[in-house]
Parts: sequence; C-alpha cells; structure tokens
Amino acid sequence: MEIVYPSLLDISEGASETCNTLAQGLAADWVSGYIQWPFEYANLNYLALFRPAPAGDELNWRMWAFGIEMLNEHPFLTVMVHYQWDF
Repeated sequence: MEIVYPSLLDISEGASETCNTLAQGLAADWVSGYIQWPFEYANLNYLALFRPAPAGDELNWRMWAFGIEMLNEHPFLTVMVHYQWDF
C-alpha cells in the first residue's frame, strides 16, 4: 500500500494519457527505451495509462498497464504492470 498506491495516484490524479504503444513493443516519443506488454499476458486486453515527465526532469515518467480479462461479459482486472525509468 505504501509503495504501489502513491504511484497509482500519480497517474490517476495528474495529467495522464492512455497509450497503445505496448502492442507494438515500442515506446512513444515521450519515452526512451523499449516497452513491451509481457508475453505471458499476450491473451489479455489491456489499458495503459501514462504520466509524462515534468519539464526539466525528462526521465521521471511513469506508466501502468492493466490487464483485463472478460468473463461472462464482465471485465476483471487480472494483472498490473508498472513501467518507469530505471537507471
């Protein structure tokens, strides 16, 4: 709770945007690097929320991807994957 919840709030309360570049395994213009949805979850749909880096701190971006499985026409959150700059 003390570690994960603040980073989830960071993308939900701030200026975040949805992205779909994980399907291609490519990072968008705002991220340096290679970001890929894990192959273990390839059969799941996902939603990715991205918080761009603030001006002057270009590497301080964050992204969460949420794996969603449909069961009996109801969505279920099955996995959450966190991406951030790691140096």
